[in-house]
This record gives sequence, structure tokens and C-alpha cells, in this order.
Amino acid sequence: MTLYFPPTPFATVRQQALSVMNNQDIETLCLYLKKQKRTVEEYQWQYYDDQNGLIEQLLRPVFLCLECQAGKGSEALVTQLKTTKTELLAGNTLQTMDSTLIQQKHRPWLINKDVVHPQRYEWLLYRQLASRLNGRIYLSNVTKYRALEDDLIASSIQPDLLASSTLEKLKQPIQKLLQVKQIRLTTSLGGNRRIRKKSYAKLTVFS
Repeated sequence: MTLYFPPTPFATVRQQALSVMNNQDIETLCLYLKKQKRTVEEYQWQYYDDQNGLIEQLLRPVFLCLECQAGKGSEALVTQLKTTKTELLAGNTLQTMDSTLIQQKHRPWLINKDVVHPQRYEWLLYRQLASRLNGRIYLSNVTKYRALEDDLIASSIQPDLLASSTLEKLKQPIQKLLQVKQIRLTTSLGGNRRIRKKSYAKLTVFS
């Protein structure tokens, strides 16, 4: 037995599909059915497009308060972050966008005919900044993310600070202090050994 389905014009099928979902969703569905690894990424960037208020009212004001310092390997990103901050503080939209910072997997969604999408690029910068707050980018005005050097005393002012200190030990050369500490430690260890020997001798006698 053979089933027969009368041919249906493509225009009719398309019209029926558009009554269920919009054209953009249909294209996304087609990409998914073709097993292309683009569907999740596309929906993600579409979601970001819908969250423009989140950028303008929350993320951007926070970003403009940050002072970024580059760790190893993050120089190009921090340069872009500082440029972006300058442009936004001037009331401008993003004009300078280093496309080399866009990973290959994001390029289809951020670059169209060699033109970078400003809003999506701003999202990308915030994502990269957040992912590098593990020692690759420092925030000098945020205690949790400051570089270690920010909490140390600059070597150029150490002599003046030591001279004005009331702690005499701080004014002594470090090698001299170490020698004194070493002598005290050696003396203390020697005393402990003598005490242990006497205690052991007493235990031996009574046993």
C-alpha cells in the first residue's frame, strides 16, 4: 500500500510556518535542524540585544567607576577597556573597537561586513573583564581585585618612613636583625635540648 500526499506549494507551507513563529525563529530552527553549532550562541546574543537597559542602567555605570590595570597577557584588552571608558564618559557610543579581541566563535554575531556591532562588543568586553579578574586584570580601586603591589610601600619612600618611625628595630639593617634573631633561636633550641635530656635522665632513674 502506497500513501499519496498531494503536492503543496512551498509558499503555502511557508505561510503556515509564519503563522506559528516569526521568520527569525524559523531560520534559527533550520540552523538547529542542520546540526550547526550556532543555535545556542545566536539565542544568547539575541538575549543580550533585548537587555540593553541592563547595560545602560547597571553594567555600564559600574564599569565607568573601575580603574583597570593589566596583568600578563591582558595588555590589549585593558587598552581597549580604557579607550571604551573614555568614549563612554564623553557621552559617545563606542567608536574604537579592536576586532582582534573578538574570538573566532563570536565573530559571526559581532561582525557584519567588517562592521563591529557596538552594543554586542560592549557586552563582550564586560564578559572578558569579568573572566580575567583572577590575576590577569586588576582593579586598583577595588580591594578584592587589587594587585599585591598596591598594598606594599613604594621603595622610594621607605627611607623617609623608617627615619620617622619610633620603632628602633625598623631602623636597623635587616641583616643585623636576622643575626640577632638567629642567635636567640639557637640559644632557645639549646636550652630546650638540655631540659629534655634532664627530664629523660630522671625518667630513667625512676624506672
